[in-house]
Amino acid sequence: MQRSYMGPFVISDDEADSGPSDPAAVLVLLNEIMATDYTAESCPRLFAALQKWIADGCDFGSIYSRVRYCSAASIDMGIEDSAIRLREFEQKRSLALDSSTNRIIHPHLQPRRLWDLISNRVVPHDGSAMLDGAVSHSWMADPQRVDTPINNHEWPVPIPRDATLARVRIELLNLGFKYVWLDVLCLRQKGAPDKESQRLDEWKVDVPTIGAVYHGTAQIVYYYSGLGRPFEVGDLSSERHWINRAWTLQEISSNTIIAGRAASSPVLPSAKERPDSVTEQLYEKIAYLTVHVTSGGESIFPILEAMRFRFGTSELDKVAGLAYRLMARTLPPYIDGQAPDDAWDALVTVMTTNFRGNIFLLFPQPGRGRYTWYPSWGQITDRAVFLPSHDLFAHEPVEYDPSSNGSMRQAVEMGWHSSLLLTVENAH
Repeated sequence: MQRSYMGPFVISDDEADSGPSDPAAVLVLLNEIMATDYTAESCPRLFAALQKWIADGCDFGSIYSRVRYCSAASIDMGIEDSAIRLREFEQKRSLALDSSTNRIIHPHLQPRRLWDLISNRVVPHDGSAMLDGAVSHSWMADPQRVDTPINNHEWPVPIPRDATLARVRIELLNLGFKYVWLDVLCLRQKGAPDKESQRLDEWKVDVPTIGAVYHGTAQIVYYYSGLGRPFEVGDLSSERHWINRAWTLQEISSNTIIAGRAASSPVLPSAKERPDSVTEQLYEKIAYLTVHVTSGGESIFPILEAMRFRFGTSELDKVAGLAYRLMARTLPPYIDGQAPDDAWDALVTVMTTNFRGNIFLLFPQPGRGRYTWYPSWGQITDRAVFLPSHDLFAHEPVEYDPSSNGSMRQAVEMGWHSSLLLTVENAH
């Protein structure tokens, strides 16, 4: 794995962590790094901003990240525009969860934060920077929790005990990335008790919209063996393996690159050399999921089956990990501690009408949850319950009426479906 990076504009950890006291000296350093010729006279707003940031206790990495983020022909104009964009983006995010319906009305909302690899700082995202990478990794058991200036010490960052954020940064830079999304840095984690309410509030919107991060223009960086760890196939039956984690189901993409490459790593799928049987099994599993789960097919059952055999910290995570894959136009909020059955009921109300028709018409048992017209979450995860064939689907959209207290109606009311509709309306 890479342990060094040489490239323009990138600052070292020591430079990023330094605490400046003189705005004029900071301006000189910025000019050296960015090959610019800013002065206090030519850029008064920038100089005033430097004075404020220093007074606020910002280190050089934080200052550099803010200057880099001001993408405008005039740096002074960029300073002002960036502040306006950030306020607008924060307002959009605050309105994403509609209070009247308790639904997220912007399921493709851009992430709240990005990791600027050049300055080595997490920055608030206002939609102007190009997110060019998103990291997908399997969480290891018993991680270390690192207090770091990268996220301004907002929360301890969980990473494997044999990995470092410095090595992850170097590898991502060598892969050509500038702005990336990494959950442990960009999604608020558990930390100080006085910030727990803020985490719970952010997670209502940030967790359900994670899926969109992995399906925009960003290339997905896979750490199959854990964040920052060398790539090896490992035990494919392990609950901790990437292929078996609940959250990674929404992170499967065709626009990918494998990270953690080391001398001992197996050959890549594109290599001419044939991999060993275990490595080939891993690649076949990923290829199968890429086709049957990410292609936007008409059957819900490949997606449900894939999640059935995965593991999460809780059953709630497995339900939430389905939301993006079920292509809902709105999303339920993530409520930490919510019962999985309640989360599943909420997800059924927002999934596409065709997927809802699939579970209504083709699931082999009546529901054993709140309603009989769709299966309970326990039935979905019960491996003894048969799931229909992947090739079986129904072109019968079933619409959900939120005012009906759980009843539903079928979009196509003809033939035998008309009589079926009569029984379903009262199937509570």
